[in-house]
Amino acid sequence: MKKNIILRQNKFFVCLWGFFHAVLFVGFLASVFFGKGLNVESNLFSMMPSSLSAKEIQAADSLLSERTGNNFFIFAGNAEFSKAKEAALNAFEKLSGHDEFSFLEVNASSFSSEEIASFVHSKRFNLLPKATADEIKSSDDAASAFGDEALSKIYGAFSLAPLENMDSDPFMLDDIILRGYLSLLSSSASLLSPKDGVLAAELEGLWYVAIRGGMSKKGSSLGGGKNGVALVYKECLPLEKDGCRFVFSGTPFHSYKSSLSASKEISVIGILSMIAVVLILIFVFKSFLPIALSVFAVALSCAAAFSATHLLLGKVHLTALVFGTSLIGSCIDYSLHFFIHWKADLSLQSGSEIRRRIFTGLLLSLASTEICYLLLFFAPFELLRQIAVFSFAGIMSSFLTSVCIYPCLSLPKKRFPISIQKFNLKKRYRCLLLLAFFAFSLLTVLVHRKDVCIRNDIASLYKMEGRLKEDTILSARLTGQTSPAWFLVSGDDAESVLQTEELLLLQEGHGFSGGVCTSLFAPSKKRQDESRAAVEILLSSLEGQLANIGFDDELSINENSLAIKNEFANSLNSYVLPSDLPKAFSSLTENLWLGKIGKKYYSVFMPRKIISKDECRLLAEKIPGLVFMNKAEDISLGLDQLSKFIAKTFLLAFVLIALMLKFFYGFRQLAKIVLVPLASVLSIVAVFVLSGTRIEFFCMTGAVLVFGLGLDYIIYMAESSKRKSSLQREEGGLEPLAVLLSFVTTAISFGALAFSSFVPVH
Repeated sequence: MKKNIILRQNKFFVCLWGFFHAVLFVGFLASVFFGKGLNVESNLFSMMPSSLSAKEIQAADSLLSERTGNNFFIFAGNAEFSKAKEAALNAFEKLSGHDEFSFLEVNASSFSSEEIASFVHSKRFNLLPKATADEIKSSDDAASAFGDEALSKIYGAFSLAPLENMDSDPFMLDDIILRGYLSLLSSSASLLSPKDGVLAAELEGLWYVAIRGGMSKKGSSLGGGKNGVALVYKECLPLEKDGCRFVFSGTPFHSYKSSLSASKEISVIGILSMIAVVLILIFVFKSFLPIALSVFAVALSCAAAFSATHLLLGKVHLTALVFGTSLIGSCIDYSLHFFIHWKADLSLQSGSEIRRRIFTGLLLSLASTEICYLLLFFAPFELLRQIAVFSFAGIMSSFLTSVCIYPCLSLPKKRFPISIQKFNLKKRYRCLLLLAFFAFSLLTVLVHRKDVCIRNDIASLYKMEGRLKEDTILSARLTGQTSPAWFLVSGDDAESVLQTEELLLLQEGHGFSGGVCTSLFAPSKKRQDESRAAVEILLSSLEGQLANIGFDDELSINENSLAIKNEFANSLNSYVLPSDLPKAFSSLTENLWLGKIGKKYYSVFMPRKIISKDECRLLAEKIPGLVFMNKAEDISLGLDQLSKFIAKTFLLAFVLIALMLKFFYGFRQLAKIVLVPLASVLSIVAVFVLSGTRIEFFCMTGAVLVFGLGLDYIIYMAESSKRKSSLQREEGGLEPLAVLLSFVTTAISFGALAFSSFVPVH
């Protein structure tokens, strides 16, 4: 009978609790099984904000990051080329066929000379280098000299082009174009070149054979049972014998390493925090039930938080999970307030009465905290939105468990007051203590005011260490990937993009030296028309050139001449496009030519060396459709802009919370409530400047959250003081005890994050 009464009293609350969690868990499972699957990320830089304003430019930058972010190199190194090749082929064989990789290449078949020669011959009229075309058009003598040079190549056997094509190419255009492409490839900073069917390089007495690959979605996922990097290590490391050593390089390897570290930290920090909280609960309650239900509430809130984040945003970053360990302390607060009264408040005779007693304080606490998280959700930063959703849903789950499920419990048969030692400081001493604390913080900030500034440096968030650092440096030397910045080229059509690239090539020396871009392989239509104009001049002396190379009868001369001129005429509008390039070239331009994004076309111009970033920025300002990109600086600037957003969010949260509390408290009480968290934020700044810790985006984010959490304790005590006159002496100390326990558990869970090696969380 009593149980039925309890259920009737709590029917609405139980249904509300069930509906909230059912929506999250069912929605999450549906998104996993019928959507894109489980998606857990660890690459911090892929989620960093950008200072770029145009959405299409941001989209182009994101597309480039997506294309390059999953690519990787594996080099098999050995003093003997044959052994290096054997190790590379063995590794390739073991890795082939796994769906963790989108592609995997070890041979140099893509660099087929036959394919390149065939492509060049079919497009020879359009691909003369600009300098050659300009020279031919400069005078009749220059055109004649070009024909004579072609003869010397034919009879001197110094041609790169197949001589069997000279009937259709008497001016040896193929040779000129092939030499241009060869010069382009050889001028690359990369040491890799085809050797015995593979790409190899010799460096400091060792041969390195390359395996090039890309992670599939499954292989790059950190939430499934398998990961591509783990598979690479599993298959390659056992092959390191007989002087062979593998070199691993690429974003996937760095993501994997950071994810392993984060995963260990999640486990260690979470377990230690939970153990500490459980020990405290055992000491206070001396009962198993409050402990079991509190742990259940925390686990449920973490599961709900993960489900909500994945359901709403489609993925969860490991940083959000690490940060989510702080939920242990925040969520346990609600359980503590209920079970303190459940165990020791002798004036309350049911769970429903306990809920009525603590509901206003818990609700105001929830609202003040959730307002801060809700505002953070609107930040233009994916990672911060994940943290906001994760924390918002987790705390909401714990609140609902405390006010909806706990009141269904029967009160314990043995209830006894839980005492707390009271420090009966006189009011003036308490005021002096608080003023001294405030004065110290303010004085510290004033003395170190020059150090009080927001400084974001993305390079400080992740540092390469150990073997992976050595491998990354060695790989950069082998591949020539040294430039930290590039130009993003945009235009209304592909032609304007290619022309801008060609204009930029002429600016060499203005902030950069050398460069690789798509137009070096597939020139603009304007440049191809210039090539055709030069070829047309050569064709005016075609019959004489055919006679000079050995055609001795007029009929054969006329037939070949007509065939060449017809081929030239028929190729009038047959321009070389980036999509027409052979694999040998397209493998080099696939990360350079981004194509159409939105209403514009985009490509990447990759300088070989940056001489002056300032000159590059000035150059980008002068040339329309050009943006100078420096990823590290761009992200740091984006974090600076986001930090300003956080400051505005803090002010807005302050105003909204103050307005909300005005409905419950008078002005004097309200002033006390809101000024104390402001003083706590001031103390944060003081501690940071004293410890020499940089005040940056993640610090400011934490300050906003501390403001919301800190209000909880003050609200609890304010609600307690409103009831103080009606409470018995024994129960008067319950709220201070609950607040003390809340502080200790929250400090443990948040403080444990200081042991994290991940800089933002630390």
